[in-house]
Amino acid sequence: MFGRTYSDLGLVVGQINGEDIRANQLERRGYDWENGYGTPSDGQDTNRDGQPVRKLTKDAKSIIIFWSRSGSTKLLASKIARETDADILEITLRNPYPANYRKTLSRANRERIQNDPPELEMQLPDLSQYDTIYLGYQTWAMTLSQPMKAFLLEYGGEFSNKEIAPFLSEGGYGSGDSTELIREFIARDGGKNKKVDWTFVGPENVLCAGITDKFEKAGQKIFGPNQRAAQLEGSKDYALRFMSKYNIPTACYETYASAETCIAGLKNFDYPVVIKEDGLAGGKGVTIAQNQDVAEETIREMFAGGQTAVVLEECLVGPEYSMFVVVSEDQFTILPMAQDHKRVGDGDKGPNTGGMGSYSPLPQLKKEDRQKMIDEIVKPTMNGLVQGGYHYCGVLYIGLMLTEDGPKVIEYNVRLGDPETQVVLPRVKNDFAQVIDAAVNHEKLPEIEENNSSILGAVVCSKGYPTHPAPNVKIGKLPRGTNTYIDYANVKGNLNNLIGDGGRLFMVILEADNLVQAQDNVYSYLSKLDLPDCFYRHDIGNRALRD
Repeated sequence: MFGRTYSDLGLVVGQINGEDIRANQLERRGYDWENGYGTPSDGQDTNRDGQPVRKLTKDAKSIIIFWSRSGSTKLLASKIARETDADILEITLRNPYPANYRKTLSRANRERIQNDPPELEMQLPDLSQYDTIYLGYQTWAMTLSQPMKAFLLEYGGEFSNKEIAPFLSEGGYGSGDSTELIREFIARDGGKNKKVDWTFVGPENVLCAGITDKFEKAGQKIFGPNQRAAQLEGSKDYALRFMSKYNIPTACYETYASAETCIAGLKNFDYPVVIKEDGLAGGKGVTIAQNQDVAEETIREMFAGGQTAVVLEECLVGPEYSMFVVVSEDQFTILPMAQDHKRVGDGDKGPNTGGMGSYSPLPQLKKEDRQKMIDEIVKPTMNGLVQGGYHYCGVLYIGLMLTEDGPKVIEYNVRLGDPETQVVLPRVKNDFAQVIDAAVNHEKLPEIEENNSSILGAVVCSKGYPTHPAPNVKIGKLPRGTNTYIDYANVKGNLNNLIGDGGRLFMVILEADNLVQAQDNVYSYLSKLDLPDCFYRHDIGNRALRD
């Protein structure tokens, strides 16, 4: 389209139709928006800086849609516009990238790793008149730059019947998988032309990053708390301040912003003392220190690991329970309760984990104690959510301890949690999808009915978990069992030849008429497995059956 390219024209800054475009081919002079290529501005419309903006015409059959940080892609767009007389639409971001390259790189890498593209500040116009769409973008880390990814996630479904002509700029990375991703985003339709009743959000990191807010802004129903409410899990300090404000019983605590002040604060607590990372830690950022030396070492490690705040708490004593509450604004309904086993070893020894097993129901929990939990914990929490204007819609997990002074909150989570969910949901007699549907539509929540089954599950882990799990652990093929379910986690390969690829590998879950039978059957199944590089707890459920 643009003639031959010669090696003396400078560095390659991009490609159009597979042809290299070099720096000296791009004339910066005379190709600003206001100087008339493609469709000029009429001078009446201006941007927030008071500069003319381009108006889309009624007769153009092609449009150039691009995002540019440093200007190279904008210049490519200008060259295409001069040759094709196409309209131009620039992708804009609510929070633009900084001018500093290293700061941009740091932010872009974080967005890519967390799968959290930037928020757009634009609306897509009517594209029905256009036959061809030129998409201009950069490749970062051998893939689509995050702004173009965000654009296609939002609007890719609008392009399914258009001819797409990508053009790119890159600094030596090449096109990577960018064209494949463009095809994928357009093919998946972005949910635009398909009816999606609602979306259920699982992981806490995306909730804390504000995925619910983005969905709601786009007019899409979603089951999961907004970013502000998600801080009840995202920050221990935030949750504790919430509990203090709304008189919800919990442990005495203090939050510290440095290792030095935190260590100095140890004098205000008796041993053992609970030490918690303030931010997300996958259920593992808690240490119960028995003495000063362990406490100081733990504090220094937490701050060295990137924590900006650490919480010290009094150590509560009593049995722990897990309560899942479905919340919709000022309504709530409670799922069957369960008991998790956080410590890595039998008899609750060793460090905290993401969970080593769980069971439901809880025959040892008295009805009057459960009602106390509702009256003294759940209802004040709901009062705080309503008074605080949180507009909560989703699951609120409440980790409870039944102390001599009554029930107290250990922590909040803003989602269904592992490994309790695996034993809780099968005991819900209601259609759980209907429960969620009522929540997202703010209809009356049904009272949860529980079936009479007993469910128990034990987690199998790689040796060395939770600190240094062994890699590439041989599992092989797991046998089938009656009323036995396998919930896989960190595994790879196929069902005939599984390989462990992390800490917690899989959970063996069994349903029976009572907990004794469920426990016996789970451990009977596990005893037949040949897994020399794995381990599991042998006492899941003992608190209900043996204590």
